[in-house]
Amino acid sequence: MTGKTLSELLILFLLFLSCSRFIFIKNVKQDSLSVVPFFAFIVSILNFFAFGLSAELILVSMLSFFVMIWNVRAVLRFFSKLVIDHYSFLFIFISSVNLILVILTGIFVFHFSPKPCNLKKYNTQVETIKYTGNFKDGFKVITNPLQKNTALLYKYTNSLMDYSTNQNKIILFIPPKTATQEIYLPFFAKLSKDGFIVYSAEFYDSEERLYDSNYDARFLRRAKSLAERLKSQKNFSELLKAKQNYLFSEFETLIKLSGVTEEDEVFIVTEEDLADILPSVYSTYIDLIDGGYDLATAHAYTTRGYGPVENTDPFIAYLLKQKKDNTFYMSSHIALEMEKALESFVDVKD
Repeated sequence: MTGKTLSELLILFLLFLSCSRFIFIKNVKQDSLSVVPFFAFIVSILNFFAFGLSAELILVSMLSFFVMIWNVRAVLRFFSKLVIDHYSFLFIFISSVNLILVILTGIFVFHFSPKPCNLKKYNTQVETIKYTGNFKDGFKVITNPLQKNTALLYKYTNSLMDYSTNQNKIILFIPPKTATQEIYLPFFAKLSKDGFIVYSAEFYDSEERLYDSNYDARFLRRAKSLAERLKSQKNFSELLKAKQNYLFSEFETLIKLSGVTEEDEVFIVTEEDLADILPSVYSTYIDLIDGGYDLATAHAYTTRGYGPVENTDPFIAYLLKQKKDNTFYMSSHIALEMEKALESFVDVKD
């Protein structure tokens, strides 16, 4: 299971423990388990910042809040050191309802949990570099934990390969705003296994943003973009077209942060709406970039514009009428489709 799923199940276990205490505790006296839902709710809120907004986290958080509210009186009695000799009928009834909701939520979370990508199987290594700064003044590596993180750079390499030469095959990738780099993890693993170095970046510049609001926060932007695109793909496309300078700055900064050279085979890659910016990036950096590719053009790609979510986000795949797939087929498929297309650029260059 992924870290996100394990965290959700941990919260549900804590709620289960608290809601079921009337079953296995006969002599109550000090009701110490009443404080557990408060801890569970705090962890559920922290999960939003760690993993971003999602349907599963919202459901778990709402349930945590409901159970916590119902236990307020019990907590007050506990901290007042009041002794109780039994649980009331109303408490047992509500706790039973909560217990059923916890079990149903657990089934929901487990059903829509993605299979974790085993990077060791692909011999893939990941290096994450955090930056602070903005597009105007530039980005610098964070050296102080108190500095604001406005950019993330991920580097995927194959642990069995020698990259000492100056003629490496490099992919520069920026995910669409309806996804994050985690959605493409099996895709990156496949590329690294096939000999590519992959640089993937996400930018949260406070000076220049997509929505110019709080929705640009790291834990909110994908959820906002998903909602906008699912509501109206046309309006979402128009929003991105109005932000062409911002999107160009993302690729331009990624090129600089990756440190690619003219000796490398360098390709810029993204998906659907963001692909409109690729010709501008290519023409501006024609000496560095060998070609570009829009993943949405891959044959039989069923969730274009959202990433291979049937592999990494089954609930969004369900909304798109696609089934959960633990084989990582689609991630490998679009990687192979892209590799075939990129070979033509190399042939033309030669």
